[in-house]
Amino acid sequence: MSGTVRTGLVFGLGAVGAMIGSSLLALLNPAFGCLSFISIIALGLGAGYTAPKVTMATREQRIGRAATAGAIAAGVVLVLGAIAVIVLSLLPFYQAAIDQQLQNQLQQAFEQDPALRDQQAELTEMFSSMATGFGVIGGICSGLLNGIVMLLMSLLGALFWKGAPAAAYVPAGGSAVPGQFYSPTDQPYGTPTQPYRDPGDPGGARVYDSNDPNRPQ
Repeated sequence: MSGTVRTGLVFGLGAVGAMIGSSLLALLNPAFGCLSFISIIALGLGAGYTAPKVTMATREQRIGRAATAGAIAAGVVLVLGAIAVIVLSLLPFYQAAIDQQLQNQLQQAFEQDPALRDQQAELTEMFSSMATGFGVIGGICSGLLNGIVMLLMSLLGALFWKGAPAAAYVPAGGSAVPGQFYSPTDQPYGTPTQPYRDPGDPGGARVYDSNDPNRPQ
């Protein structure tokens, strides 16, 4: 398994865990529900940075590696995250907690408007049925939204990786010079923007005189 694929799977599963954890914490306080979105942003940035880093991608390759890892992570979040939230919303203890929150909200509404007490039975039944539906719809929507955010954040995270150094330049017939790296603008035979270098200059192309009796045969 390549480092890019492994990175996408690890960060995708981490995002699914964050979705489940925030859903459980939201039972204690609805404000904890925002932790899922914050975690997705952080994990997306981490995936985009880690994928090119573990594969030692160059500056030109970093976006492609991050996009691949981000797409894998987004797919994991979209499928497994949505399934996890839907299954969690159907568990008895989760439904009981949601029903209790709805009952508390209804009691507050009854205190503000006593006239609603005449419709208490109908409102309670309606909110209970809506809670189950919201669990399914919320799972699908959260999986889709978090998957998109994961992919976008992974592309942004790639920009934090400056790129691995280019491969060392190995001269003909010799080993790599320590600390010397390949540069397209510093070649013995010149470049389209650099004239041909005189073979007599230091570092120029090696040319043998055909009349030299000591030249290699």
